[in-house]
Amino acid sequence: MAASAPSSFGPLSLLPGTWEGEVGTDVAPGADRSAMCTPYRERIVFEPVGEVENHEQRLAVLRYHQIVWPADAADPFHDEVGYLAWDPAAGMVTRSFTIPRAMAVLAGGRAHATARYFVVEARAGDPCFGIVENPFLHRKFRTVRFEARYEVRGDAELRYAEDTVLRIDGRDDLFHHRDANVLRKRRDA
Repeated sequence: MAASAPSSFGPLSLLPGTWEGEVGTDVAPGADRSAMCTPYRERIVFEPVGEVENHEQRLAVLRYHQIVWPADAADPFHDEVGYLAWDPAAGMVTRSFTIPRAMAVLAGGRAHATARYFVVEARAGDPCFGIVENPFLHRKFRTVRFEARYEVRGDAELRYAEDTVLRIDGRDDLFHHRDANVLRKRRDA
C-alpha cells in the first residue's frame, strides 16, 4: 500500500474526516414485524487507507466506522465498519461492510471521477456484489437487496439514503428497511 493524494479518491475525495448528523430516520421492522420509525443521530469517520494494489488493479480506499444512536438515548443501536473503494480504471465505487448481527455486504456501482452523487447496490446470490448473513437472519430476516445513494453538497454536507429489502418470516410482502440522514463535516476533527 502507498499513500494516495486526496484527488486520487475520485468521487470519494471529499469524504475523509468526521461527519455528524442528527436528523436521521430509521424505518425498521418492530417486534410485531410491522414498520417502526426511529429518529437517530450518528457519526461516521472516514480515514484514507491509501492506494491498494491488487495485481494490475489499483484502488483508492477509505476505511469507515459508523455509530448510530436513537435521537434521545446514549447507547448506540447500530455499529458498522467497512471500506469504500474507488476503482478509476473501471469507474466504479465499492462499499464493503459488516455489522455485529453477523452480516456482510459487498455493494458496487458506476460513477464518474468527479461525481458528487453515486449509488452502490448488492443482491443476495450475486457472485460479485452480494450479501451474506448468519443462519438466523437468513431464515427470519433475509436481506434480498441493498442499495445506498450518496450525495455530497459543497464540501461539508453528505446526504445518504439506504434501502435494505428484507424477506421477513411471517410477512407475505417484502419489507423496505430504510435509513436516511444529512451529515455535516466537523471542521475541528
